[in-house]
Amino acid sequence: MARDLDLTESSLRTWVERAQADRGKGKVGVLTTAEREELADLRKEVRTLRMERDILKNSRGLLRQGEQLSFAFIHAEKAQYPIGLDPAWWTG
Repeated sequence: MARDLDLTESSLRTWVERAQADRGKGKVGVLTTAEREELADLRKEVRTLRMERDILKNSRGLLRQGEQLSFAFIHAEKAQYPIGLDPAWWTG
């Protein structure tokens, strides 16, 4: 069947296992699609939180000491961290 669909056997097996998990009939430890999506979202959030923590840790309080020092710090760190505004932050 895998050959008919132009797939490798392992790809077809993965699809079948995921479909079974989504229907509640999967093997123990196989994540459902919703669980995989949630895990990906949580991993992305953890990366963001770690980056934000590192930025604050590296600033050593400079971000609280006026615009000139804040902008100097941001300029120095912009190569390492993405700079942009998250609209959710403003409404938060």
